[in-house]
Amino acid sequence: MTLLEPRQSPGAGVAYSTAEPTHRINVPAARMQLAGDEEGAFDHWYRHQPAFTVDVQALRPDGSVYPQRGQFGRYVAQRFADAAASSGGRLRHLRDRALAFHQGTVTTDGGLQLKADLLVLAISHPPPSLPAQAEAWRHHPALIANPWQPGALDAIAPHARVAVMGTGLTMADTVATLDRLGHRGSIVAFSRHGLLSRGNLSGAGATWPGDYQQGSLRQIRLDVAYAAQQGLSWQVVLDAVRQQGQRIWQALSVADRQCFLRHYWMSTATAWRRRSPRCWRRASARAVCRCRRPGYCR
Repeated sequence: MTLLEPRQSPGAGVAYSTAEPTHRINVPAARMQLAGDEEGAFDHWYRHQPAFTVDVQALRPDGSVYPQRGQFGRYVAQRFADAAASSGGRLRHLRDRALAFHQGTVTTDGGLQLKADLLVLAISHPPPSLPAQAEAWRHHPALIANPWQPGALDAIAPHARVAVMGTGLTMADTVATLDRLGHRGSIVAFSRHGLLSRGNLSGAGATWPGDYQQGSLRQIRLDVAYAAQQGLSWQVVLDAVRQQGQRIWQALSVADRQCFLRHYWMSTATAWRRRSPRCWRRASARAVCRCRRPGYCR
């Protein structure tokens, strides 16, 4: 088995490569896992790392932990290294990039030709890039195309006016970093729908028995209302939907998939699915309060 990954350490990707201390996972560590049979493994690993003892914001009052996101990247890299070391040479990591696959052969950027019986695409999110409409401003000194690049926001003056394209978790990351750097200028976030990521639950939470294999949004809305009548939050319903996500998606027709992506995925569904961690909200309370005062963030 050959993993093609140009990074030195595999497994971190865009989300878990960040070294910014305010960027945290948005679910408790006990719910982060690589496979279904290792529940709690990351939580156990992290509590035995030096980073846990020095990060006073990671441990929540209910006993759950929300590590900095880079810690999960370290965990995945270590798990891969352990698996490779015990594989007897059957698992290897090549720092290269796949360019093409034709008749069972992968061609890499480095000129290698690799035979493969099976090909798995695990590319996750691509690196941040400018949309075509903004290409003319690529080299403008005031444009930051990749806010996750180390030090990308350091040069922003404390009272500079900042515009952010989007109101999702990338915006949350940006505002949290700016707040840590002492930024007190106005922030304008642009979004077609103006929706912010909803908060997440802390701790294990309750489970919800709903069956959503038919992919009915109406049923999901009804269950959210029914859960509220029982004193439960909407998150428990959405967690049940997420657990059944693969079966729901496979049961949808192509037309239904296109409709979902067009009308829900990049707007309402994203705001509810990609939730901000409660510890991020606490760490960035000053920034959030500023954003709600007229003239600061809108």
